[in-house]
This record gives sequence, structure tokens and C-alpha cells, in this order.
Amino acid sequence: MDFKKVGVTFAISLVVGLYTAFVVQTFWNWFAVKAFGVPSVTYWEMYGVTMLLGLLFSRDGDSVKNDEQWKTAFMILDACVPPDKREFVADEMKARLDGIWLDMAFMVFGKFINNTVTLVLGWAIYTFLVSN
Repeated sequence: MDFKKVGVTFAISLVVGLYTAFVVQTFWNWFAVKAFGVPSVTYWEMYGVTMLLGLLFSRDGDSVKNDEQWKTAFMILDACVPPDKREFVADEMKARLDGIWLDMAFMVFGKFINNTVTLVLGWAIYTFLVSN
């Protein structure tokens, strides 16, 4: 396991999570306060709420089942690989696993971009349609 990649991924995911809490807090204070007559929330309150929602709606059980299905599939595939091809297959699998980090980076960056676009659209709605 490459601990440097894990650490960088964790740090970037943490920053995106903090940014997500900011976006949600901003939307809450722009729209929910006026529409529903609820009090505004602080950043840290909203960060806690986003963490709570993440815990409530996470699908950890599916992950365990999915992992077991993949382990079974790889065990079956491993039994089918001829001995003279095992090194080639192992190298190909390593290359694909290394590519997972790039996929994760794109996923986190996509979340950041999605949050930013949502924030800009929300700002435009709030500024030009709601506060007038």
C-alpha cells in the first residue's frame, strides 16, 4: 500500500468535505432560513450535519458484500490463468490498480467542480431572483 497516495487522497477528500459543508451551509442560510422560517446555522453546525447525514446514508454493508464478490471472482479467475501467463496477468493487474488513484482523483475533483457550479448557480438565484 502506498501510504503517501493514501495520505494525499485523505487530505484532499477532507478539504472537499469541508468545502461541501460550506456550500451546504451557504444554501441553507440563503434559502431554507427564509423559505421554512428556520434559524441560520454556523459552518461547524453544518459540518456536523453533513457528517451525520454521511453516517446515516452510507452503504457500508453493500461494500462488504461487493468486496466478497470481487474476491470470489478473482479467486476463480486466478485458477483459470495458465502458469506461463501468471506474471503477465499480475503485471496488468498492478497497472490497473495504480490507475485507481487517478480515478479517485477525478472523482474528488468532480465533486469539487460540482459543488462550485452549484454554489455559483445558487448565488445567481439568490442574488437575482430571491433577494429582489
